[in-house]
Amino acid sequence: MKHNSDFTFASLDAIKPRDRIALAIGGVVIVFSFLWFVVAEPLQNKAEHLVGRISKQDADLRWMQRSAEEIHRLRKSAAVNQGTSRSESLLTVVDRSAKKVGLIQTIKRIEPAGEEGVRVWIEAAVFDNLLLWLGDLRVSGVHGISITVERQKTPGRVNAKVTLGWL
Repeated sequence: MKHNSDFTFASLDAIKPRDRIALAIGGVVIVFSFLWFVVAEPLQNKAEHLVGRISKQDADLRWMQRSAEEIHRLRKSAAVNQGTSRSESLLTVVDRSAKKVGLIQTIKRIEPAGEEGVRVWIEAAVFDNLLLWLGDLRVSGVHGISITVERQKTPGRVNAKVTLGWL
């Protein structure tokens, strides 16, 4: 009994030359199709996606930069828009702002600090009101040069020593 271990689909020698060319072309097409659909196309799609994200993020960055410039311009003009000017006394601006936010009762002393500054002592103030006052002053063109805040035993109450000046 003869054992046939030479089983193959078909011997290339048995295939006609024309069929061998068609088989070779088909194999090349299958290999290129496989490379395209498994490697190249997913890479191309990912690259397109990343380019789109970069474009969107670049547009967002330009918008943020324009907005930051606008905010900076508006902050500089805020004092003018609020009717506050350097012709007005810093003491007057500080006093008016303290009255506006309800902090005037807690101010114990106000005195000039140099040529362009004011020093203010505040006792037992509501911390939130202190922050509102500093924010209101900022809008009026006044900034804190130095601020020292001490917590009180009563929750939410603080003592503060604030030195203020024009922006």
